[in-house]
Amino acid sequence: MCGSGRLLCAAAQRVPAHDGSPLDLYGSDIRPEARWMAAMNLAFHHLPADLGDGPVDSLRAGPGRRPADLVLANPPVNMKGWGRSELRDDPRWSLGLPPSSNGNFAWVQHILADLTANGRAVVLLASSAVHNTNSDDARIRQALVEQGLVAGIVELPNWLFPHTRSGTALWLLAKGPRPHPGEILFADARRLGTRREPAGRMFVDEDLDRLIRVFAVWRGLQPGGRDDDPETTPGVSAVPVGQLAAEDYDLTPTHYTQPRRTAPITVDGRRSRKEILYERFDHTAEATQRLRSALEARS
Repeated sequence: MCGSGRLLCAAAQRVPAHDGSPLDLYGSDIRPEARWMAAMNLAFHHLPADLGDGPVDSLRAGPGRRPADLVLANPPVNMKGWGRSELRDDPRWSLGLPPSSNGNFAWVQHILADLTANGRAVVLLASSAVHNTNSDDARIRQALVEQGLVAGIVELPNWLFPHTRSGTALWLLAKGPRPHPGEILFADARRLGTRREPAGRMFVDEDLDRLIRVFAVWRGLQPGGRDDDPETTPGVSAVPVGQLAAEDYDLTPTHYTQPRRTAPITVDGRRSRKEILYERFDHTAEATQRLRSALEARS
């Protein structure tokens, strides 16, 4: 789903084609108004893109007209009514038929089907996807790990996105050969970002650059130092697949990352009341999300 086209614009600005030619941008959305906004946004940035002939339900329509080298996706969170009964025999579910209670792993498998043989994807999912005990979700999550399709997971702060108050995580998916095929890189970014009012967070460029740099160093795309090494960077850890199997393929980053730096302190050495209150809000949201996951697993 292309939404307003901001992800496509960001991709074009940050990921120039290797041979210097323009990127081929593709997108689709089920909402006519979103597709129109995306077209306007892309035109404003002088970026030609193929948004299809009209609004489309991506899951029911199937893979796109041509495979993509890179997919950036922000699908609906815990989507119910995604079409399980009518799509149960679809070949996209090679890792398992997703549950009717949410379409998280329907979107993941749809995106994988849309990638080239060496394609990459970054997908925003509800935090529950990393540990949901629903048997269908658990089997698909295990298959994703065992087939080497998950390169990394970044746990994000609560209240980062206006469309959901649930916790979210970025899944970095990869097909084909990649560095460290027997490991997954986890990052706990829950305390990154700055507060904004009303209650919420936002990343600053420094936060984003740090996360990107750590992953780039781990993949061997650029040299790094001690601050970029997963072995020494607080909140980051590269975990062998065997260890994940021992944990029943629970992919919660905080289970595996190193202890984080201490929380911000005030000039007199004590944490502010506001910071403590925000931290308790975060813990409450995390507990609520886990309870929600447990209830969904029983439905």
